[in-house]
Amino acid sequence: MMHRYHENLPGYDARQILHDGCPECEHRGADIELALAHMDRPTFIRAWRRAQEFNKSSSGLGISRAEAPVLRVLGSIQLRVADMVNSGTSIAGM
Repeated sequence: MMHRYHENLPGYDARQILHDGCPECEHRGADIELALAHMDRPTFIRAWRRAQEFNKSSSGLGISRAEAPVLRVLGSIQLRVADMVNSGTSIAGM
């Protein structure tokens, strides 16, 4: 499995973490554990921030089908962590 040149793919958006039409990106998008395992720190931070935006509204974000599952999982984690923090629960010792 290998990456395709993303910029030439239909629907390409530079903000995307994983790109539709790229076999490697689509493979990772189908396996959230694999997608997260292959993210370096800067990519994970971009994905985390993108998931925050996606939680608020997916409109106008150019979300790819390949990245949507990982953004949903990260967004769910963000909501759970926020609930815990807002209720005074410490997450440091989990």
